[in-house]
Amino acid sequence: MTKRMRDVLLGLTFVMTVVIGFLAPAYAESKSFNVTLGPFFEDVTVTSGTKSYGSGAALICVYSTSPNGGHFWITKDGSQCSTSVTVGIGQTKGSSYNSSSSSGTVVLHAHQIYWGGGTDTCKGYVNFNN
Repeated sequence: MTKRMRDVLLGLTFVMTVVIGFLAPAYAESKSFNVTLGPFFEDVTVTSGTKSYGSGAALICVYSTSPNGGHFWITKDGSQCSTSVTVGIGQTKGSSYNSSSSSGTVVLHAHQIYWGGGTDTCKGYVNFNN
């Protein structure tokens, strides 16, 4: 291996380390979900994760291949800590936290968008630190 090739490889390694270092926190709390939502009035726990200090919102996405959307909100320590949002099929919306100066374990909840019985399947992902 020539000195030039070694220098190029070292440079690429450094750049990738820096890029991954910046991207890792953004993707660390992205979690996919595939959940069955009960009737409109039912509170279904979707997934949990960690909210970082300074994070002002969570990003909730319902895949375009999902059969249904959902109505979502986030709790921390048992109390709602974000705005509730309705996310339709193929949509991505932010759910603003009440305070960006807190951190800890948070839980994503959801229920069906419309009144009615039966169940709806909803698929997507949430990034708790958008």
